[in-house]
Amino acid sequence: MTAQARSPVKRIFFAQFGTILTLVVVLMWVDHGAAQSALMGGVICTIANTYAGWRVFSRAMPGSAYGELGNLYRAEFGKLLMIAALCVVYFAAAEDVNILAFVGGCVAAVVANAVGAATQRPDNTNKEQGEQT
Repeated sequence: MTAQARSPVKRIFFAQFGTILTLVVVLMWVDHGAAQSALMGGVICTIANTYAGWRVFSRAMPGSAYGELGNLYRAEFGKLLMIAALCVVYFAAAEDVNILAFVGGCVAAVVANAVGAATQRPDNTNKEQGEQT
């Protein structure tokens, strides 16, 4: 692995962003309003998923199991609050929202997140460092 390898959070963020951009480009030929709704739905879910991933994986050394579980709960609850707040702001600010495209953008971001996380290779740097000391 190279010294400049991307972190899992960045890799998954770019996978979500690429999926959303592909969906928006396809929808631009169908309907510009649908493309805008899909873009906003995807961006809202991508921002929230990136926050949760950063919150969980930003620390170098894991703590106790209870501490890690609490951190996971805080990250997931924060993600849900962020999605709710951003959806309220978007629905209040936008005049024409295509709900189907909006939900499609959210689902595309969530699927890209799950696929990106499932295809992530395990990081063995902590294991190798532990054997060297």
